Amino acid sequence: MFHDAEETLESFQEKNQITFQAMTKVSIIIPCYSVERYLNRCMDTIVNQTLKDIEIILVDDKSPDRVPEMCDEWAKKDKRIKVIHKKKNEGLGLARNTGLEIATGDYVAFVDSDDYVDTEMFSRLYEKAVETQSDIVYCGVKREITQNNFIDVRDFNEQTIFEKNEMQELSFRYVDPDTSTRLFMSVWHSIYMRTTIGSLRFYSERIVCSEDLPFQLVMILKSNRVTYIPEAMYYYCLNGCSLSNTFDFEKCFRYFTLAKIIKEYYTQEQEYHIWRFFFTSCQNFLRGLVLSDIPRKEKCKWLMQLCGNNEIVSYLKEYKYWFGKKPHSHLFAQYHYFITHGNVMLLYLTASIDQYVICDKLGLKKTANT
Repeated sequence: MFHDAEETLESFQEKNQITFQAMTKVSIIIPCYSVERYLNRCMDTIVNQTLKDIEIILVDDKSPDRVPEMCDEWAKKDKRIKVIHKKKNEGLGLARNTGLEIATGDYVAFVDSDDYVDTEMFSRLYEKAVETQSDIVYCGVKREITQNNFIDVRDFNEQTIFEKNEMQELSFRYVDPDTSTRLFMSVWHSIYMRTTIGSLRFYSERIVCSEDLPFQLVMILKSNRVTYIPEAMYYYCLNGCSLSNTFDFEKCFRYFTLAKIIKEYYTQEQEYHIWRFFFTSCQNFLRGLVLSDIPRKEKCKWLMQLCGNNEIVSYLKEYKYWFGKKPHSHLFAQYHYFITHGNVMLLYLTASIDQYVICDKLGLKKTANT
């Protein structure tokens, strides 16, 4: 086992007198934190993959439950499993980076330890990668909407191959404000060519929201070919905190940090894609604030912080919001005006009405103190 995140693959091999004779086709990196209820379910589907030439890297992110012991127990059962015990908890993004440092596979995959996968998933993805000579291959997702009730989520309805000259346009689809056409930004339903990854690493989700997104965008822009297959083989599960009604006050500001990071990969003319994405994230943030069960006075305090953030307001003033012909486009203008002019009460009222309309359409109940 790795007992230090700084330990290198070479020192690990030397210490344990290990040599890897067979070429590893796919390295599967699985960060683990507070998942003792779900880890065995996940691992059962990983160790039973029809693709046998894999390495499984379990990264114990200083988990406070039985996860460290469970990881070691799995390693004793299967020689393809490596375990890294981190000295401190640093979050999902940095745990993935720790796994990347020792990965040896031709391709690399990331699986969340509270989800699970079809036992043929990595065989299908790897075979397609070899067949098409792709840097990335990804598949559809089975998304849990209620307990043990999944729906298939597909970006495309048939196999689709993107060439080098299409990568920038493809990357815009991951930041599309229209969720009906936005591509699934998460990394866990894909495999990535390790040599294309190179030195690319994840940001911490404690700094940016959607830590998958910068990694995904840069990988696409670096790739010569990307292939999508429509079969839904990754099971994205709702577990515990996924259903929580708590509200993350800092989320909007982490989205702003995310927008500043990813805009660096585009020209000034293309930046509007990024700021539309950020502005839509602001809109979702405000809806979530209204929906949360915190006191109204506290909500207004956070709205004042948003409207009082000079950097965010200055970016939004430069943003050329798009009215378009969509029924909700007037809301863009209202949100934009009230944020940039610091009108907290009208901003709160707009978000409240917006959230009531959405909840009514979805048949959901609103909380009492909004």
